[in-house]
Amino acid sequence: MIERFISYLLFTDTGTNLSKLIKLFTTQPFNHVTISFEAELSEIFSFGRKKHNNPFIGGFVREEIAVGLFKNAKCEIYSYKI
Repeated sequence: MIERFISYLLFTDTGTNLSKLIKLFTTQPFNHVTISFEAELSEIFSFGRKKHNNPFIGGFVREEIAVGLFKNAKCEIYSYKI
């Protein structure tokens, strides 16, 4: 039987003030989840900020892993295989 990976989950901690506040209540090391369907993570999606400077205006967005808040974020990557 051939195993195939169908999605990749990227759990991150960006270190922003909002993420620190969320961590205070959740006591978890990561507070943001992004999904990709490619091992290279060239296209990643999440429910996140629609405007970079306002964390309260959010929605489903395509994110870029090499810029912005992800650039220096701590992260873990998990994959789901079938």
